[in-house]
Amino acid sequence: MTKSAYHLNYINKSLKLLWKQQFIHPLNFWVTSIAVFLVFLTGYASIYFLMLKFGNVASWNIHQITFLYGLYVLCYGLTNVVMSQFKYFDSYVHRGKLDILLCRPRNVLLQIALQGFEFVSFGHISLGILLLFVSSIQLKMQWDLWVLGKLLLVVLNAVLMMAAIYIIGAVASIFIIQGRQVRDLAFMTLQNYLVYPLEAYHPWTRIIITAIPLSFILYFPVRWLMDDSANAGIFTLGTGILFLTGAIWLWNRMLCRYDGSSS
Repeated sequence: MTKSAYHLNYINKSLKLLWKQQFIHPLNFWVTSIAVFLVFLTGYASIYFLMLKFGNVASWNIHQITFLYGLYVLCYGLTNVVMSQFKYFDSYVHRGKLDILLCRPRNVLLQIALQGFEFVSFGHISLGILLLFVSSIQLKMQWDLWVLGKLLLVVLNAVLMMAAIYIIGAVASIFIIQGRQVRDLAFMTLQNYLVYPLEAYHPWTRIIITAIPLSFILYFPVRWLMDDSANAGIFTLGTGILFLTGAIWLWNRMLCRYDGSSS
């Protein structure tokens, strides 16, 4: 068996096992998924009523912001399914589980990802799809193959960039005792800047968001998705690959400096 076939077989068997584990208690799965759906729906409700009170944000109306929020929730859900174990990476370090994974002849990133998928993110994904569908009707978007292709590119770019943020947060857990809290604080702070258009912020904040580059996750790609004339958005679609490549490079560098849980 070749190395690639070996990895594919490992992924296939792991996914089947994870799927079966998820439905050992099916009621828990559905209740948790519905709870996730309602929590993020409540978050959208606050944005909706805020928009009703203050009207448009620059050139963005309530339907466009609904589309942006729905896309964020969808991409976050897709990322969270695969990358959820990186949220708990500090426990891998503290309990010595990372040491065990490093002894195995498999890619460590792949091993951690396949330790557990959060299929309850179905709640995120379903809400995201619902909001995209409703808002696209209000925006009179024509869902032809070109627009669907653009949507897939935007989603892929956002998922790759969010995955990179998960990996960078995991890297922090190698050197910081409470790395999860740092990651959660950073991710929750970033979330607040992803669900509103760039025009909603002070000029200096816009520069910082663009430089990080948070605005490349959704803002510029969504502008291109909704308006073909916003050509700048198409040049941001490659940032997901670049950002993830940089995060993996940082991960490998820092992992080489890891001396074990006892250190």
